[in-house]
Amino acid sequence: MTRKECCCMKGSVAWGYPCEPCPDQRGEAFRKLCPDGFGYVIHEGIIEDINECMMDPTLCENGVCVNTDGGHRCECQEGFKIDRNGTKCIDV
Repeated sequence: MTRKECCCMKGSVAWGYPCEPCPDQRGEAFRKLCPDGFGYVIHEGIIEDINECMMDPTLCENGVCVNTDGGHRCECQEGFKIDRNGTKCIDV
């Protein structure tokens, strides 16, 4: 995973080893790194969607991660519901 891919994914605050902070999401450095905002990177001049489901296999525990344009969604199994962060399915 590249710095751009990690820092431009919604909710990422750091990347790499050793851990380095991502730029402040309200600052110029973030806008330069992620000019189209969360969920996208520019690769060879083309805006590409980040596949969060592939990049973070821990997403949507107890459910199925579905990549969407600029983000992802979790589809939970019966008996589970999405948590407040939208990152995993919790038992009801």
